[in-house]
Amino acid sequence: MPALSNPRYERFAQALFAGLAGETRIERAQSTAYLTAYPNCSNGNSAEAAASGLLRRVKPIIERVNELLAQAAKKKKVTIESITDEYNEARELARKLDNPATFLAASQAKAKLYKLEVNVNENINADSKTPQNSNDIAIAAPATVPACLI
Repeated sequence: MPALSNPRYERFAQALFAGLAGETRIERAQSTAYLTAYPNCSNGNSAEAAASGLLRRVKPIIERVNELLAQAAKKKKVTIESITDEYNEARELARKLDNPATFLAASQAKAKLYKLEVNVNENINADSKTPQNSNDIAIAAPATVPACLI
């Protein structure tokens, strides 16, 4: 949906959309948006009533605000592809700056993103008789029965 044909309706829709990100109740109020689009309005009470009536009567304003919200969400959408692009940019910058540690970190992060990371655990005590995990410890433990069970 393109911009609304009535410039004041479009300004009102834009102000409503901008007000959604406002930190205070006043910034988010529809009367504030109405006063932005219709600066000749006398006070906040009449602006509140006029804004409410306008939103009830003119449905394209609400549709336009919803469209602006959808466009904003689409711009901020994070995908695997967008993250991959960021990692590729970081890798190229690391390569240009001759920074192998950062280059490797970006490559590892990219591999992790695609679940290609391989964890290699080296067993230092492979030749010794020392138990390596909980199963080995259980097997190596002497089979004793507690005195209370005899």
